[in-house]
Amino acid sequence: NNDHSNYRASKNLAIRNYAELERYRKSLSLSLELIDESIIYGDSTNFSNGIYRASYAYRNLGILDSAVAFSRKVLELDIILNNHDFIMSDYSLIGDIYFEMNELDSALVMYKKTFLSAQEDQNVTQDQKINFVTKTKIDLGRTYLKKNNNDLALELLLDGLDLAIEHNQKQYLSFGYESLYRYYKKRS
Repeated sequence: NNDHSNYRASKNLAIRNYAELERYRKSLSLSLELIDESIIYGDSTNFSNGIYRASYAYRNLGILDSAVAFSRKVLELDIILNNHDFIMSDYSLIGDIYFEMNELDSALVMYKKTFLSAQEDQNVTQDQKINFVTKTKIDLGRTYLKKNNNDLALELLLDGLDLAIEHNQKQYLSFGYESLYRYYKKRS
């Protein structure tokens, strides 16, 4: 029953599964269908899901300009809907894509917005704030390293690692140590 929201929710799960199977073209095709169908039926949740999934597929296909454009659409929706924790994720994700594109100034802008949101937003949990501050410090550090601002890079990387150690954030420990390795390798 195409006009029922459960149909579109199921399609969203299928899109996610195709992405997990690394079938990004199929995931993208279904995402674009989901966006169109969601517009027709006024399904804002699956509209947002479709845009997010399309961004993910574009990123994995290496079409980074489109990934940024779709991620910015998700950000706009989350701002309108006041989805506080998603807004921080959106800023961070857009920063990551800009980093991949080597558009470092744009990446820094997004990471700084993530950091500011994490510190100022009263509508997210303390754990969410800690996670975003930790990741963002490491992101900022590796971006400054790429920009050859080595002193600031080291400071931020060490701050991020300290937070990861303090809060036992294993996913960020690995990320932080890898970035610190790059710093020391660059500095011989």
